[in-house]
Amino acid sequence: MKKMFLAAILLTSLIQIATAEQVRCKALVLYDSWVQHDGINNYKDSRRWEKFRSALKERCSVEFTKHVNLSMLKNYDVLFILTPDEDIPDDEVNAIINWVKSGGCLVITQDGNHKFANEISEKFGIKFRGRARMEVRNFVDHPITRGLGSIVGATGSSKIIVFGNSKVLGLDSVGHCFIAVNESAGCGKIIAIGDELLWMNSRIEHWNNAKLLDNIVQYCCCCKKCSIPEISPFGLMVSIGILLATFIRKF
Repeated sequence: MKKMFLAAILLTSLIQIATAEQVRCKALVLYDSWVQHDGINNYKDSRRWEKFRSALKERCSVEFTKHVNLSMLKNYDVLFILTPDEDIPDDEVNAIINWVKSGGCLVITQDGNHKFANEISEKFGIKFRGRARMEVRNFVDHPITRGLGSIVGATGSSKIIVFGNSKVLGLDSVGHCFIAVNESAGCGKIIAIGDELLWMNSRIEHWNNAKLLDNIVQYCCCCKKCSIPEISPFGLMVSIGILLATFIRKF
């Protein structure tokens, strides 16, 4: 009787752990500082970015900030830097780079007018250079590109050059890269896209622009390189059964 009582307590505890609600993935979006801050592209408040905010909130927990440091970044899984338009403070560059290397997932864009994103991205083998209209229809098979048919941005999008461990993910018809990834950034990852305007209200629901955002969030939140491997529900129940049987035999 004692065995059954103790076994019931153990089983109840394990099931509670197994079925506990998982903490939602946490994303942080920079706005109104050294990223676009002309009012139109205020990612936190502008009406032109309502659909982007809504799409993110459906997929993860989202917060906005004007500046970052390493202590702050450690609380988030994904950081969105949508087109810097001035020099990035050195302390923030270093904080972001160190956060990525320790396991963070950075999503960074740059249009063709500026190259400030390179202050961060070049550390990971990604460089924004040159302008062209972003019409991507050729994709390398990858979780980020799964199910995509076409991605279209603005006329002044930025082409991407990859080197080192970075990989091309999306090309236009003449071979210009507009989507790239580095999965060897320490324990983290960096995803680069040659335009942020593909996610504003007038574009996000066209082509597969929203699908790309969905894929990115799932990839960043579910594929952590240096985290403890996830156990499937079936595998977890088998483990519980083995542990329970061992417990009963001992008592």
